[in-house]
Amino acid sequence: MKSGVHLNNGGIVRITESQPGVSIFDEARSCSGTIVSREPAVRVVANCMEIPAEDYKAEIVVRNGGYAGRCRIYVTHDEMKEFADTGILRRPAGWYATTMDGALLSEEYALTANEFVVLVDSAHPDGATTLGRWSEEKEGIIPLQYYSRGWPVYGVQTRNVGQVFAFEALLAPVEVAPLVILKGPAGTAKTFLSMAAALEQAYNNDIYRRVLATRSNTEMDKTLGYLKGDEVQKLSPLLRPIFDNIENLHKTEKRKGKKDGVPYEDPAKELVQSGVVSIQSLGYMRGRSITDTYIIIDEAQNMSLTQVLSMITRAGEGSKIVLLGDPDQIDNPFLDRQNNGLVFASEKMKGSPLCWQLSFTEEECTRSPLAKEAIRRLTPKGTPITAKDI
Repeated sequence: MKSGVHLNNGGIVRITESQPGVSIFDEARSCSGTIVSREPAVRVVANCMEIPAEDYKAEIVVRNGGYAGRCRIYVTHDEMKEFADTGILRRPAGWYATTMDGALLSEEYALTANEFVVLVDSAHPDGATTLGRWSEEKEGIIPLQYYSRGWPVYGVQTRNVGQVFAFEALLAPVEVAPLVILKGPAGTAKTFLSMAAALEQAYNNDIYRRVLATRSNTEMDKTLGYLKGDEVQKLSPLLRPIFDNIENLHKTEKRKGKKDGVPYEDPAKELVQSGVVSIQSLGYMRGRSITDTYIIIDEAQNMSLTQVLSMITRAGEGSKIVLLGDPDQIDNPFLDRQNNGLVFASEKMKGSPLCWQLSFTEEECTRSPLAKEAIRRLTPKGTPITAKDI
C-alpha cells in the first residue's frame, strides 16, 4: 500500500505518511491526486483550492428519490372488468405506469415483486380506481389480501391509499412479508400505523410474542453513557415518540385504555411492564437472535449501511422487521439522502419476494396544516450539494 496499488481503471491507491507542515491538500496537489472524503468541509476546501475531490461513490445507492414501492397503472375497461371477475390481471408486454404524482415511469414499465398498484381505467381516468399488488409467484396483479378498507386495526381507520397499502404490508404474515420498509415525510403516520399493526397482532391476536421497538438516534458502536435507573428508564427519553404513538392509539379506542374497567394511568408503561412492548437500545442488538417478535426500527435513515445489515440479520424464526424513516431528515453528518441505511436497504432489497415497500407522499401527511406547510417549505428535495457543485 505504501508503494501504491494499481487499480483496473488505471488509478493508483497509495498510503503516505504525513510530513510536518504538509497538509493532505499539498500532497494531493503535488501528485495530481484526487481527495476522496466523507467530510463535506474537506471537499469544499479542496474545490476552492482547485484540487479534485469526491465523495465515496460506491456508497451512493440511490438517486432521484429511489424506489417508491407503488405506482399507477392505466388499463383498458375490459382489463378492469377482468381483474374484478378473475382476481388477477396479466399482460404479456409492459404496463403504462406513472408515479403517484403523474410522472411517466416508462413506456413499458416492468413491475417489481410486491409493488403496490392503483389500477386506473384509461377510458375514465377520473372514475373509481382499484388497488392491487404485483405477485411474482402468480406473474400478475392480484387484489389486496390482508387488509380491507374500513377494517379498524387496533382502533385505527385508514385515511388514504398510502395507509391502506401500509396496513396490507404490516399485517401480512411473517412467512409472506418478513421485512417491511416504509419511507416518507414526517407526519405520514409511519410509526403510528406500524405500532397499531404490531399491537393488533401481538396484543389482540397473540400472533407475535411481543413488540420490540428501537430507534437509531445513537450509533451502534457508541454507548448511551451513564443514566440513572433500569433499561426502560434509561431509554425512555430516546423512545418517547414510540410511547406517544401508543398513547395516541389508546385514545382511538377507549376500551384499550382500560384495565378491568379502570383507565390506564399510562398505557405505554402498562404495556412495557406486562412484556407486550419491549424497548431496546440499538447499540446492544449485535449478536442477538430475536424470535417471534414484531420489530419496529424507527428513524432508520440515521443508520449506516453496516448497521442496517446488522439489524435485519437479527431476525430469528417468526420475527418480522419494519424499517421506518424519512430520507430527508438525517442527523448523522456522514450520511445523506443517497447513502443512508434506509435507502440502502430499500434499493438492495428491491425485488426480493420477502420485502414489501412503500413510500408515502407529502399529500398523505396526517398532521396539522402547519406540519404540512413545514414539510412543503422546509424539507430539502434536491440531492445534497457537493464540492463539484460549487
